[in-house]
Amino acid sequence: MNLTSMEPSNYGSFLFRVLPKVEALRDLDLLDLPFVAYAVNESYLRLLELAGLSRDKIVRHDTHIITSVARLITPSQRNPGAFLDYKSREICQRIVRAVNPVPTERGKLYISRAGHAKRGGSTRVMVNEDALIERLASLGFEIFSPEENSADEQVVAFSSASMVVGPSGGGMFNTVFCRPGTKVIDIESEEDWIYAHTGLFASSSLRYGIFVGKVDIADPAPVHRRWSVNIDALLNRISEFTRS
Repeated sequence: MNLTSMEPSNYGSFLFRVLPKVEALRDLDLLDLPFVAYAVNESYLRLLELAGLSRDKIVRHDTHIITSVARLITPSQRNPGAFLDYKSREICQRIVRAVNPVPTERGKLYISRAGHAKRGGSTRVMVNEDALIERLASLGFEIFSPEENSADEQVVAFSSASMVVGPSGGGMFNTVFCRPGTKVIDIESEEDWIYAHTGLFASSSLRYGIFVGKVDIADPAPVHRRWSVNIDALLNRISEFTRS
């Protein structure tokens, strides 16, 4: 069974492209077959397990070698535009129920990419994120770095939040685990992928808003350029959204 993706190392891609394919296996009663998946770390493995697959059936996809198989079933992608169908939404909520069956109110989360950027994980660096974090922390936001938390901890955090704010990226795709009606403000650096992100939020029944930052035109990269956000304007929008 093929559960790989064109962007195997992209966590957001894993959430909306790979995990939903498990529903195809369930519908066809094929959960006992071995499957090839990019399960590079514990979070990927744990989410596949929570979705209903056994770890002993995993054949880890190594992108540095050619994998040869005699026969392979490849489920179709359920959500090519990141607009989740009802089966995909159900698998996300099944994971929430398995990890956090009775979510308690956790309050407001800011999903940070600062640590990821400082470790060289992306060229799409929000240059004034530290200043934004300081302001949001003073307003009662919990600063949450997904990559520093286990899969279970990420599911608990998002499924318990009343509001989620953060720069677009893999971490914000965890909003698939939020409760319907959770308020989300997605901070975009560029307009290229807004259509997919809004589709994800809308199909997850979230109350969302988009705030667009400003890229540094001196950055020669065609996409994923360094950027900044108007902090005062963003905080004003957050305040208005909180009261709405």
